[in-house]
Amino acid sequence: MVLSVDSDSMFFRLLRWLSCCALLAALPVSADTLWLTNNDIIRGEVKEMTDGKLHFTTPWGGTVQVDLRYVRALETEQLLWVRMKGQNTFRLMKFDQKGGKTWMLDNQGNETELDDKQKLARLLNNDPGEEQWLFSGHLNVGFDTERGDEDEFRTSGQLNIQDRVNRNIINWKTYYSREDGQTNDREFKISYDYNRFMDEHWYLLGNSLWQYDNSESPRETVAGGGGMGYQFWDRPDGALKMDIALNSLWENYPNDSNEQHMALRWGVNYSQKLWDNLSFHHDWVLFRRLGGKKQWLLDTTTGLRLSITDNLWFNLQLDFDYDNKPAEESYRSDHSFSFGLGYGW
Repeated sequence: MVLSVDSDSMFFRLLRWLSCCALLAALPVSADTLWLTNNDIIRGEVKEMTDGKLHFTTPWGGTVQVDLRYVRALETEQLLWVRMKGQNTFRLMKFDQKGGKTWMLDNQGNETELDDKQKLARLLNNDPGEEQWLFSGHLNVGFDTERGDEDEFRTSGQLNIQDRVNRNIINWKTYYSREDGQTNDREFKISYDYNRFMDEHWYLLGNSLWQYDNSESPRETVAGGGGMGYQFWDRPDGALKMDIALNSLWENYPNDSNEQHMALRWGVNYSQKLWDNLSFHHDWVLFRRLGGKKQWLLDTTTGLRLSITDNLWFNLQLDFDYDNKPAEESYRSDHSFSFGLGYGW
């Protein structure tokens, strides 16, 4: 078949139009942008980030891996599932670039500067699902500052095991004191909280506690029960949650007597980043016995952490306990300061 000039030009115009359509179809629907430290700009779509490598799909080179160390700024059109180092949950967020800096925006309009991209633990553009369990925690080792000639040693820590709707939290504390080669005091405390999230903020709570102190009365305390909690926020710069539960409280005394009461339990956990390398945390649990005795039992931990690296910090901690109706020969309040090192994962 012989094409005329007019039919030939119409054919090539149609071919060019189809080529443009094919090229546009190959481009991502939502264009994400990377600004690299060498001043290159890459546009495409973020797929995921793991082990410090950003998986980025481009129309010209398929999926490429970009080391976060070479990313100066990031901007996304799409919402991504984001988890920060030291956090237990994924959150839907977008990234925005302003003045060469990266900002994180959640679906409630809160904006936080991402001052260090190495704080990102994981990015996903698909729902992580309930089957993905995340493990995190920390360990503090410290020495008391107020007990004179005694050698005193404290440890405390937390382990979190969590997916999108289930959160398991294990906390522990230990304390030893020695004088003239003899062990004087021993304290152990371990607690377990289970949270089942019903939405982004509300969760069901199940809790348990075991505590032993050879120098106090009661010598042993056991508690367990359930209730409700509310996660006010959980952001890279801080978190706040509060819960209340009905517990059964058992107390065993040195004279082999024991008591059992129902009690209301009120728990608060708060943390806040103060500066780039300094953060504050405060945790407390209050038991209020029900019935005739009307006893209050308060246990608090307050601390400052000065970061050395992403995972290592100096720790200054105040532990304070209060009992408004202590047993005979027991103090109403007790407190201790300790300093040491902490490690998080």
